[in-house]
Amino acid sequence: MSSFEERAVRLNPHLIRGQVNGLTYYILPNERPDDKIELRLIVNVGSLMESESERGLAHFIEHLGFKGTKSFAQYELVKALQSLGISYGPDLNASTHLLETNYKLTVNVDPDLNQLKVGAKVLNEWAFNMNITETDVQEEKYVISSEYLAKQGLGERLLAKYWKAIFDDTDSTSLLANRMPIGIPSVFMNTDSTALRTFYEKWYRPENMAVVVVGACTGRVREVEDIITTAFQQCELTQQAHSSDVYTFTDRVINLQAAHLTLPSHHSNDVVVLMRDKELTSAQVSYEFFSPVQLGCKEEFFRSNILHRLMTSVVDSRMNELVKRRGNVPSDAVVLPSGESPFLSFGISVREFVRGLLCVGVTAVLKLQSKGLGSSSGSGSDSDSEECKKDVHVRDEGSVTETDVATALRAMMVEMRRLKDHGLHLSELDAAKKKWRQMFVDQRDRNTATSSALCADLTDHILCGGQTPFATPQEEASLCIECLEGVTVDEMKVFISQVLDMHLPEPESTYYIKPQSFRVLSVQLPFCTAAGSDDTDPCHFAKDSDLRKALLHAREEVQAIDTMEPWPSHDRMHEEDIIAAARRALEDSGAPKNTSNGSSLVQPTKCQCCENAFSFLPHSLLRSIEKEQTPPDESKVENIFVSQTVSDQSVKGVSMAVNSIDSIGSTEFKLPNGVTVCVKWMPKESPGKISFQGFALGGSTELTESEDAVMAMLDNIACQSPTVVGKEPESAIVIRAKDMADIQSENNTRVNTQRHYNHRGLGGSCPCDHFELLLSMLVLKLTSQRLDREAYDDLISRQRSHLCYRDNSPEHTFMDRARVLTCGDVPISRPLTEEVLAGASFEMAELLYARAFLADPTEFTLVFVGDLPPMSEVQNMLLRYISPLCPLPEECLNEIGGRWCASKGSCEVRKEQEYPYTRVGHSHRIDKAIHETIRLRQAEKASLLIAFRADMTPLHLADAEDCLLSETILIDAACRALQSALLDELRINMGKVYSVVVDSSRGALATFSLISIGMHCDPVDLPEVQATVERKLTELRAAGPDAGTLHGIVEAMLSKQKQGITCPSHWLFWILDSYKTYKVHEWKTTRNARQSVSRCSSKWVQTYAHKRSIGKAAHIKEILSTETVRDVYLRYFDITKSVHLNLCPCDPIL
Repeated sequence: MSSFEERAVRLNPHLIRGQVNGLTYYILPNERPDDKIELRLIVNVGSLMESESERGLAHFIEHLGFKGTKSFAQYELVKALQSLGISYGPDLNASTHLLETNYKLTVNVDPDLNQLKVGAKVLNEWAFNMNITETDVQEEKYVISSEYLAKQGLGERLLAKYWKAIFDDTDSTSLLANRMPIGIPSVFMNTDSTALRTFYEKWYRPENMAVVVVGACTGRVREVEDIITTAFQQCELTQQAHSSDVYTFTDRVINLQAAHLTLPSHHSNDVVVLMRDKELTSAQVSYEFFSPVQLGCKEEFFRSNILHRLMTSVVDSRMNELVKRRGNVPSDAVVLPSGESPFLSFGISVREFVRGLLCVGVTAVLKLQSKGLGSSSGSGSDSDSEECKKDVHVRDEGSVTETDVATALRAMMVEMRRLKDHGLHLSELDAAKKKWRQMFVDQRDRNTATSSALCADLTDHILCGGQTPFATPQEEASLCIECLEGVTVDEMKVFISQVLDMHLPEPESTYYIKPQSFRVLSVQLPFCTAAGSDDTDPCHFAKDSDLRKALLHAREEVQAIDTMEPWPSHDRMHEEDIIAAARRALEDSGAPKNTSNGSSLVQPTKCQCCENAFSFLPHSLLRSIEKEQTPPDESKVENIFVSQTVSDQSVKGVSMAVNSIDSIGSTEFKLPNGVTVCVKWMPKESPGKISFQGFALGGSTELTESEDAVMAMLDNIACQSPTVVGKEPESAIVIRAKDMADIQSENNTRVNTQRHYNHRGLGGSCPCDHFELLLSMLVLKLTSQRLDREAYDDLISRQRSHLCYRDNSPEHTFMDRARVLTCGDVPISRPLTEEVLAGASFEMAELLYARAFLADPTEFTLVFVGDLPPMSEVQNMLLRYISPLCPLPEECLNEIGGRWCASKGSCEVRKEQEYPYTRVGHSHRIDKAIHETIRLRQAEKASLLIAFRADMTPLHLADAEDCLLSETILIDAACRALQSALLDELRINMGKVYSVVVDSSRGALATFSLISIGMHCDPVDLPEVQATVERKLTELRAAGPDAGTLHGIVEAMLSKQKQGITCPSHWLFWILDSYKTYKVHEWKTTRNARQSVSRCSSKWVQTYAHKRSIGKAAHIKEILSTETVRDVYLRYFDITKSVHLNLCPCDPIL
């Protein structure tokens, strides 16, 4: 038996490999999805292969592939494919990288594989028969110029400086520093068809290309192979003979030297780069570790991958504890003088920076403190004590100092050294293993690999010269599980010490023993403009050398520490403990007691955030918890939960109505407590996974600005707070926030509360074998969740830190203004401010959570979709966990202001108000043309937004849902037609823009849509672009779209709808939205008629969920025509009633 490291991984036996005319093709059958085939043309040329005079030509050639080919004239290729339902972007696209160019085409599977034949023909023409005429080149250079312009901005500026710092050096032969794929204007604006034809014929050769076919072709592989070989046998090999400087697949060996990745000589030291920009909105510190990718088709490849995954899980878990302070952390951890974490957030990532170069990075966003105080809490917490204030230096509000950066660096290095000195606990490793094991087991036991994902893996395999494994997904998952089980604590300690080596001096670092390995410290700092000054930088860092000094000083400080505390360990809770806690919570609320044996709960040591757990509830809730409940009838309990079948929709005394919704293949359960649950089984489409969403009417539209700000934070506060089950502190079960977070991570199971404009929400997901855990977490959210004052203070502090530099972002200001102009100057449309946060309080958060989620859990309607357990098990689970949920006692409800809304007619609060659930922006009208320009941007580009408001309030209640569904389809088609017309004119004919986005959005329960037109252009072209948009709109309002365009739009909409039918998340919201509209209909009918609704929910959902899903295709065909779409333009696309908002450079060019 060979050693583990030497065992080779078998190539996927289902992979077909062949050659035709020197070109290699790969075919792999895969049935997820079962109606699509992915096609790729991989060309072994990227920007690194360009000479100085060719910079940008590889990308230019990619553009010309869509411009025209031998069989398709200018842009006819795109239109021909769109007529088949193939959408430009999701299904049809291309990309140019440093080392390769990739063409993507996704086709539908039809009986005769006709679309595959068309797709193969297109790939062949991209490879050998592009039209590269002078006319095409002269037109397309302006499109590329627009693309180049659109990329300019904050991200591009930071990337350019970062890239230059790493790869630029006068003594280096590396091309990475100046070979961005898009090229430079001085080259691509002055090139001609001769230069491009020469480049094309040099690189687009059979031996330098590969074709990949992955998709639903099981049993038809030979037929697919015949189609590919037939298409490429007809190619005309006019390219010049193979040149010795062409880098081909046959001799492609991925190492940094061969790929022109020779690194600069300055990498013998840490690379340090300081990036400051006026548009940055946060301060960020990153330490990154670069090393060559270790290739090879052996099992060691998977072991390295597993070690990296486990490392990220452990480091993420620890650092999140430090950031959120939700568990026991070492007393010597670095904190701010206020006792807070120096970080707003912390993350660790592993990625291939460029092909062949691996980057492991730790990144922290710094917490900025308000003026004079280390803590920005205003709620009277201990952090505002006089002792704390004495230690906090006075500073300009939101300023960033050298101390902030040094503190962040020191905090990072302390934790990395702690890992090196003490390693990790076995419980930490076991938790990380459990998290990843679940994913690999799903991949091994269920067919979860999609064709798109397999296509990407196969492409990597080809581009790496076959030096990466490509086995079957099941075999790879089995190998990963084997590797996972073999990892030890000692191995992880050594691995993390080598990979995250922040603290050792450079000459001693293991990283400098390895060739081509180096470390990078990068710091992003925003500018802070002081009053009366045009350009003030509060941080004293003037250049990279100052940052290097700070790095060396922080390293010396950490090295000088004699000993460090190990990371504290504690008894971990398990899935069984959460389930038992949920049962206990239901028993305490008056639900039937479970007579079966529960698990022995771990009683964790109370952390700081749990010591006062019982003070977190409003006093009224505490009194209701202490109130004696009537003992349940235990004679009915045992049979409720042991029954496995329900023949008459009842379980020994507890009945439930079961309605089959045949039109959408789902089942509705009406539980004894009035809760409606709808379940749709989709094991094929969602193997091993379950998702759910829930809602109750009433949302943020009913709140003040401060209340809405708190509502938006409620879930984060809850996630940092304990769950407390029990009436008396002595016997209570306290689940720390850290314990709950660990169980969620280990079991890939979560439940969250949600804030929406018109309703409150619940949502979550789990593996199929954790359904009971999911329901248990849901029960605890609705019965036992407490809010912690320190968690609230921390979230408020974070929000204030975000506000410090928020206005630095021109895009943020732009979108804030757009929201107000389109939705009206109402509380939920306004941006968050310090004044709004000042009006918030911890007591407000307690009250909002109590009213929103604890007061009456039976208000929520729940929808579950996915690979659910069998019917009988689902019924028993619902009876066990959801049916016992009940409202708080009436006296308690009165003290907290009642339920959230009067949806059941049992609460007098807001009883006489108008219908509250869809009031957001309803009184707002755009009755004239509004033109505004914001001049804040540093980049020399303009952004244009034109918005319309489509009010679709129907006259008759009975027609409401039908009207909204029809209008939504028509508006979607109108947006697509307008986008096509604008792209034809502004991009193809004029070359003024690179892309145009025309879209519509309608919030849940809203009776209006917002229609937006967005694009970027040169500021000097802005008037012409605006005039062109108005002209095209006038033409469409007069004549509508032409028949050919509309046919392509219909096909694309039908194709998208067909894809949606197989998507569990689409079904989740189709069903959920149907229940929402039913609840609104119920509320209105009851209010107006003072009687119960005659139509039951299952019949309503049977009708409208079907119309949203399976029946939508027929509706699209029925209502879409040139005339109906033209009428939509006349109703909603009125340029005299629209918002025109421009974002332009600071210095006006116009």
